[in-house]
Amino acid sequence: MGKIIRGTFLNPLSHDQIQILQSGFMRIDDDGRIESISSQHLPGKGGNYEFIDFENLLIIPGLIDTHTHLSQFGFAGIGNLPLLPWLNKYTFPEEMKYRDTELAYRRALSFFQRCLNLGTTTVVAYITAHVEATHAAFGAAEKTGIRAFLGQVLMDRNAPPELCVSAKSALPQVEALIKTWHQKNDRLHFVSTPRFAISCTAELLVLAGDLARNYDLPLQTHISENLDEISETLKLYPGNKDYLEVYERYGCIGEFSLLGHGIHLTLGEQHRIKDAGASVVHCPTSNRFLGSGALPYREMVNRGVKIALGTDVAAGYDLSMLHEAREAIETSKTHNMILTALGRPVENAMSIAEALYLSTLGGAIALRKENSLGNFAEGKWADFVVLDDLHALPFKEEVSEHDSAIERLSRVLYRPFGGTVHSTWVGGKSIYNSKGAST
Repeated sequence: MGKIIRGTFLNPLSHDQIQILQSGFMRIDDDGRIESISSQHLPGKGGNYEFIDFENLLIIPGLIDTHTHLSQFGFAGIGNLPLLPWLNKYTFPEEMKYRDTELAYRRALSFFQRCLNLGTTTVVAYITAHVEATHAAFGAAEKTGIRAFLGQVLMDRNAPPELCVSAKSALPQVEALIKTWHQKNDRLHFVSTPRFAISCTAELLVLAGDLARNYDLPLQTHISENLDEISETLKLYPGNKDYLEVYERYGCIGEFSLLGHGIHLTLGEQHRIKDAGASVVHCPTSNRFLGSGALPYREMVNRGVKIALGTDVAAGYDLSMLHEAREAIETSKTHNMILTALGRPVENAMSIAEALYLSTLGGAIALRKENSLGNFAEGKWADFVVLDDLHALPFKEEVSEHDSAIERLSRVLYRPFGGTVHSTWVGGKSIYNSKGAST
């Protein structure tokens, strides 16, 4: 049975354009795809439709977390250290726990359910170097119904031996994961995942790039998150003019590339990323938590760089993409204050509409899935989040005069109390409901 959904829709169309339907109707077919979205209640295309009324609630596209680490969730918010010592003290010991496949499955199940509870319908995650833990994570994702882009972490140096795998050994492991899980259904996808250049030899980077091209996979990695990281990378790869050239030289840059952080990219690197069609994934909470820096968002957008948004757990200490959207806005304001103090020109800070775009359509574009995900359009999957901003009202017994759709979304972002996420829908089906029911 199809569905007709009524509510106030916020539909991002571009990074600075949003369509608002105050009392709109979305028609969903039996397969869970959008037939139409309109301000008018149009009849269905035949067959029976269930009418579901969210008239007083907000409806946004499903949130897309384009960079996070499943295996780090257990120590989210811990560690007052810069990136490289933080990895050695906290990250690698935590990831070694995932040799226990039962633990890996149990934690993955909890992780994905938490994502759905917070409105995330699509997640792009690093697992660990353990192949069985990666299989377990896919199994947990399949069980919860979330859309998951997951990768076995590839490292062959500068990490504990247990977490290292040679290119020769990694190839059959990765190919088995691809054969078993990649596009098993519309929700499961494998991602080529070299952690970063410091932990990968040239041979392993070549393998990662070859996998992305040969199997048409996304490739996720880190770049220019930390100044010490950049310095160490160029020591390990002498003869390269900058960090990006390392990835370019070994085939890891293209439209398939998801480059986490990118805080300290040079002007030349930004232009080359734009020309390659790669995407930078902004992780503002993590960037501040580790003291890494602030992404020059407006400058990069003006240069045509594609940008998405990610929670980057565990340095990002909250799995909520609504939280991350707020942090992206506040980081943009902070960056402007720094520019003002330096006497440099300041441009507009990130808007609420832009933050919503980064959290939805921006992520879909980075994944090259904008034809099926990211906003409300005919033929796309009906992935959406219903938000109850009543929980965010300062005085719940009073009607607020600040009731435009953007103002209501702002309240949700800045006053995220329990119950704000009313329900989360993937493929036209409710797979999380704060009231405990599903549709």
